Amino acid sequence: MPKIYEVASVEEAVILASKFQDQGKYDWFRGQVKDWPSYSSLYRIKDNPELLLKAKQNYYSFADWVNKKDELKHLLDPTNRHQLEAILQHYGFPTNYIDFTSEPSIAGFFACDTNSPPTDGHSCIYCLNTEDLLSLWKDIKDFDSRKGTQIEKIAVDVNNLWRLQAQHGVFLLANYNWAIDYPMDKIIFPYTDYPSYPTKDIIYPDHKSPLEILLDEFFDTQRNINFFMEWAPRFENVHNLAPFPDGYHKEAFKDANKLKLLQSWGEENQNDWKKYTIENYHKTTGFSQKLSLRSKTSANEIKDIITYGIKQMLRSNIFLRTKAINWNLEDAAPHLDTKKACNLLSTIWNGMRLLPFSDEDISIACGNLIYLYFKKVNTLDRSKQIPIFFELFGEGLIVGFSIKEGNGSIGFASNKSIQDALDSNFSNLLVDRLEKIVHNPKELFRVIYNPKLMFDFKKFKTIFAQEIIPCQISMYEPYVIFNPTEILFFGNP
Repeated sequence: MPKIYEVASVEEAVILASKFQDQGKYDWFRGQVKDWPSYSSLYRIKDNPELLLKAKQNYYSFADWVNKKDELKHLLDPTNRHQLEAILQHYGFPTNYIDFTSEPSIAGFFACDTNSPPTDGHSCIYCLNTEDLLSLWKDIKDFDSRKGTQIEKIAVDVNNLWRLQAQHGVFLLANYNWAIDYPMDKIIFPYTDYPSYPTKDIIYPDHKSPLEILLDEFFDTQRNINFFMEWAPRFENVHNLAPFPDGYHKEAFKDANKLKLLQSWGEENQNDWKKYTIENYHKTTGFSQKLSLRSKTSANEIKDIITYGIKQMLRSNIFLRTKAINWNLEDAAPHLDTKKACNLLSTIWNGMRLLPFSDEDISIACGNLIYLYFKKVNTLDRSKQIPIFFELFGEGLIVGFSIKEGNGSIGFASNKSIQDALDSNFSNLLVDRLEKIVHNPKELFRVIYNPKLMFDFKKFKTIFAQEIIPCQISMYEPYVIFNPTEILFFGNP
């Protein structure tokens, strides 16, 4: 029979679980808002063919995407199966993995983590002695009644899966209702609010690792696919003409054969943009940095303060870009909401710091982002956004861009920056009647949208860093593209 310990609060439950752990009684813990049996998410849908089919389709979609990513394709090797499954588990795919943690305080957090607090019953922390469980499994696994069933202890460190590292996560692999063989001991208590530690931002880090930034691409693709599947039947009679297959309209150029990949976009110039850095959550996060706003209220003054401060930080600390920073904006005017501004700074910092942008690119991008935030550009009304962009960057236009069909975002770029970034010979390639469109980006993008055929990369990179990235984030685009070398389509949205 399982042992049940009853206490008065989550804090008492964590203290008791910690005591048990120190005594060597249990080594893994699992917090639940209700003390229902701990079955895997895949087992729970075993009798629902529709959900099982959807789970299988999503799994294959993810595997296909992973196979196309040089940074991740190693996950498809059978020897790395547990790493792949751990990622799937942490991102809501049904799996046969059950979440546990080696830290009682984290189990305590999950015992309180809900948007719908229960009004009756018990919350609990399950306590597991994995050695005892595996000893039992060794004795029963060959029974005829257990053919095809599985129990396995999984403790795997997945590179750059910061959620797993933050939660000291471990897994029990169980593909059946394993509680019939091994009902766990548990500590029960009435539901209470969250404990004082750990806080939600520790369990679900605001910072994103290189892996988690990369995963945004997959989930953006899935959102677009789901949207298309929902809306496509309503537009069955709409004709869809394919865009120019090579990224430009051949009739707009004197000799389309001369329109080739510009040297600045060559492989030898872009190797550094393809590096995939592996970082440990506990070694990379937890670093705080203060900036004083000096009670300034002008968005322009605040922009300059942020730009200057971050540029000087980068000059004085060559290791700063190896850290995911918790920003602290001090001495702000009373009406300024700096908490959100700090979160935005973390987003742009983590997206840019490991890419070979210059320190100047990063500091200016951060300053521009805060300017746009305090000017309240996060509106869906384009008529209100455009004047703010004009104030900061000069006249320009909303641009759309993507790294492939199905993954895209929008931002803003000034006319001057676009014109300055054009290859010096580009206008000579256009037919005579179209030469003047180089001064009108909107018209230009009607005949070409492949950036690698028209822009000097170094100058395009600067536009992307200082103008387009801050605009994406300030407009709260669901998917932010940080790496300009990956852009395949660039032009009118």
